[in-house]
Formats: sequence, structure tokens, C-alpha cells
Amino acid sequence: MENFKKINTYFSPNEQELKKMKLIQEYIRNEFAFIRMTDTMLEKSIIDASHYLRKILKDANVIDYLNISPDEKIYKKAVILSDNEFVEKKVSYYRPKTKNGDPRTWVYGLKNYVRTGDLVYFTTYQSKLLVIPLNLDENTIRKTLELQFTTQKLLDNKIVKELVEKLKIVKAKGWIKSVNPTSPKIAPKDAGETLERELGIKPNNLISADYKGQIELKSKIRETKNNDTLFSCVPNWSKSKIKSSAEMILTYGYPCKNQEKYPEFMDLYVTVKNKANPQGLYLLSEDEDEMLYQCHIADGITCVWDYEAIEKKIKEKHPKTAWVVAETKKINGENYFKYIELEMTQNPLLSQFIVLINDGYLTFDWRGRVKSDGTKYKDKGHAFRLNPKYRDVLFGDLEKIEI
Repeated sequence: MENFKKINTYFSPNEQELKKMKLIQEYIRNEFAFIRMTDTMLEKSIIDASHYLRKILKDANVIDYLNISPDEKIYKKAVILSDNEFVEKKVSYYRPKTKNGDPRTWVYGLKNYVRTGDLVYFTTYQSKLLVIPLNLDENTIRKTLELQFTTQKLLDNKIVKELVEKLKIVKAKGWIKSVNPTSPKIAPKDAGETLERELGIKPNNLISADYKGQIELKSKIRETKNNDTLFSCVPNWSKSKIKSSAEMILTYGYPCKNQEKYPEFMDLYVTVKNKANPQGLYLLSEDEDEMLYQCHIADGITCVWDYEAIEKKIKEKHPKTAWVVAETKKINGENYFKYIELEMTQNPLLSQFIVLINDGYLTFDWRGRVKSDGTKYKDKGHAFRLNPKYRDVLFGDLEKIEI
């Protein structure tokens, strides 16, 4: 595992393809896999069924490759989204005796809908494989999906309506004194805690969402351009070379700049993404292992997260999320907030989480320090963070709601 390479960007979705994925997810919020067509696939009518595609098919009761004997072909029905229609096709699932019995599939007639280089979106619906070529334009995808699917508005949810009404009351108050009024620096954390106070939510470190366990509250100061903090999640240390956050800081950190206040301390306040940072750290997903790896350019894999743990965490923390924008102001030397805008999201997908990791829009931040002898450890929450421009890509369902 020490010789992992970076992801081949040829297979990653580009900006236009990401937009189409987001559009699809407005109508179909199921996990998905994508495959970019190659000459070999189209010439030989063979698609290798990746681990993640196999998982999706199994979870949706389409096919379990473990129940397929070598050299056995199982035929079922699939649906291809074409120009303003859904076309039913035969699909084969099999494991050849050669090539170590690698799982494969083929959708008959697919060559009529795609060319080499096209990215194809595979998901499921009503226990069938649903195939959507992303060479289609956005208008065609939307019109065709509207024939079969309907979107559900977030405001149809009773708890969402309740929170929105409370936020309208908060907004009507105008400028509200911060929970930390004399702080010289107005922090986004203060905006969040002030909002929670106004909503009657006590400070907590719950694993679940803030508001009645169903809606996570996220506040952001309008002037800041920081990434969205999604959730804190340390690696699976039992599977990692590095065995703790403190060891990570001591191994890849740097001397604390404020040695007067923190003598002999090491800091690690860095962002890790799909490309190596100044510490030589980068993220790499591996669907076959169902793991997200943090690698070092010289040391190989340093630590790992299990896909299952990430999925559990994000779905517990963000079943629905209220993203509230606040303005700030000094009044008589004290800090005040005014809450002015609201966006609501729901239903994050693990498959999109991994796509955004691979494209560099979703990152992991180490935020902590420890004394050189390993004592007096402190952190601010090592967390996965998202470029807010791609918030709707991760969640799919995003609504701007008037408050």
C-alpha cells in the first residue's frame, strides 16, 4: 500500500459534468458510480464493475456479484436516459474465468449513446440499473428526468418550517449582541453560538444535528471566504501507520510560532487535499478498499478513514442543514450580529463526497498543537471542509429560503 499513485484525473468529472451530476441529484438522490468510456470498453463491449458500482448494485437489490459463478452471465433490464426518453435495454453481469474472474458488466446498445471520453453516470431506480450519459445537455437531462421523477421541497418538512419561522423572528430583531461581545476578533464560531442562544439551543458536542437532531445549524459571516466545516472525524488509528493526532502533529508539524506562550510546542494547522501540500501530505481515495487515505510523498500512507465511518458521520450530522449568513457590526465597542440569509440542504451522498475529495474541492484540516514530549495536547477539531461553491454538489438538494 506504500506505492499508491495520485488519482488519474482523466477519470474525474470536469466542471460541466459536475453541474450535470448536481442536476441529476435534484431528482434521484441515490448513490452512484461514474465511468469514463475508453476505446477498449467500446471496442470489446466490456466495463469493469468497480467495487463501488458493485456495492450500489447490491444495496439496491439489483445484483450481488458474490452470487455469480465464474463464466456465468446473468441478464437483467437496465434503463438508459436518452434524448427526452428512457430506453430499456438488456444488461449482463458476469465474472469470466480468465482475468482472475474480475466482475464485469455491459449494457447492450450503449455504443449508440456514448463515445470514447464520455463520462457515464450509473445509479439505480426500482431495482434496475439506470444509465445516464453526461454527453447530454443539461436541458435534455432535466426535461427527461421530469417525465419520471418529482422533486420534494424542503419547506414541505414540518421541522424545517418550524426552524424557518424561528429564524424569521431572529432576523426581525436586527442587531443582536454576540455571546463574546468584547472579543477583538469577530469569529464565525461566535456567530454560530449567538444564533444557537437566540434559538434556545444549549452549547453541545452532539454527534447528531443541532436542531432537534434533524437539522444542523451552520453560521457564516458574510465577509469571510472560509470553507464550510462539515464535521470532525479523526482517522481509523487502528488501521493507520500514525497512531494518534498527537503523533501526526509531532511527525509532520512545525515549531509553534508563539514560543513565549507555547514553549516547546509543535503546531499542525494545515489543509490536506488531492495534491501534496508543503508538508508533503495529500488525500487519495480507493474504492476497492472503501478507504480514504492520507499519503505522504516520501512516507506513503500515513492514516486512513473508512468510507463507512465517513458516510455514517455525514448522514448523522447533516440529514438537513441550515446555512445562515450573518453580518457583523461594532456598536459602542461591542460585537453584534444580524442574521440575513438562509440556504437549506439535505441528503448528502458518499459518492459525491469522494468525487469532491478527488477534485480537490473537499479537504481535511489538521488544527492542533502538542508539546514536543507528547504532553499538553490541544486541538480545534480536525475536520473535513468543503469549498462552499460546491455545497450543492455534495448535497444536491439546495434551496434559498426567505427569512
